[in-house]
Amino acid sequence: MRSRFAGVPARERVGLKYGKKVARERYEHIRGKTPETTFPLERIQIDHTLVDVVCASAFDREHVGRPWITIALDECTRAVLAFVLTWEYPNASTVAQCMTRVMTPKDEWLERVGVPLPWPMYGTPNSVYLDNAAEFWSRALFYGCREYGIAPPEHRPPGLVHFGGIIERFMGTAMDQMRLLPAATARDRGFDKVKTRNPNEAAEMTLDELEVWMLEFICGQYHVRPHSTTKQRPDLAWERGIYGTEKRAGAGLPPIIADKQKLYLDFADIEDRTIERYGMRWDNIEYWDEVLRPFLDAGEQRKFVVRRNPYDASRIYFLHPIEGTYCELRCEQITLLAASNSSRSTTA
Repeated sequence: MRSRFAGVPARERVGLKYGKKVARERYEHIRGKTPETTFPLERIQIDHTLVDVVCASAFDREHVGRPWITIALDECTRAVLAFVLTWEYPNASTVAQCMTRVMTPKDEWLERVGVPLPWPMYGTPNSVYLDNAAEFWSRALFYGCREYGIAPPEHRPPGLVHFGGIIERFMGTAMDQMRLLPAATARDRGFDKVKTRNPNEAAEMTLDELEVWMLEFICGQYHVRPHSTTKQRPDLAWERGIYGTEKRAGAGLPPIIADKQKLYLDFADIEDRTIERYGMRWDNIEYWDEVLRPFLDAGEQRKFVVRRNPYDASRIYFLHPIEGTYCELRCEQITLLAASNSSRSTTA
């Protein structure tokens, strides 16, 4: 038996024991690489992962599960530009929230959660580099990028995960730090052994507390120590890239986008809807505002752009075709059945 097992190729043995992904990462030849960047915000990478920590409920401190984290990273400086923690699997709304945080200063966020650390990285990227998840191919993301002069989203070649290696390595670094937390899903990531334990009984951090921990890790640790590849501190690399040095001009301080709500909505869920006598309908819920009245005779064939936050079914946002602004449409009442149908549709 040992002789037969030894005759099986090493890659096949690892694949049978740990899975095809581990075998591919260990033995497959690396073909190509992500093009190099030379200044901040030239290209950013965004990706999701399931957090290696079980979080507890804020109400009774009972374990709830592992949240998802969406992270945006600047390729040139390796600085973290934003992150979003959610219970739900990432969707277009998650990407919209992440892009909003990427493109705006984070002072209010840090002050609100009580983290007295600097996080000066923000700005509109030139391009965005992503994997091939459905939310990264959404019409909402392409629309938002076009609205703010960002190049159409670039997607890594299928099956070549090393093209997203920059953000994957940061995620690995963050997850390694999380293994020190009480409810970490303590995994040994080596090839020789994988240890797991049930962390549910140790769950004590809420989602908000994990967010504060992540902020303190990024701003207080990751940004202020030399990166293993660039050999520079991400915060200093960002500062040099923005303000310049004696030998090289900087990219300049990014302009501040004042209207955060419009910024979020420009990347949020998008649909085309006709205007009927009752107003507009989305997931069996009817919405109305007087701003729609001039368009009642637009005809059945003409559709208008509407946006929404999927976590608030009480309102949607109508993009005025003439003024180019978002107008809030409210529903008169939400029945239990309509809310249930809306929830199912959003989840699906």
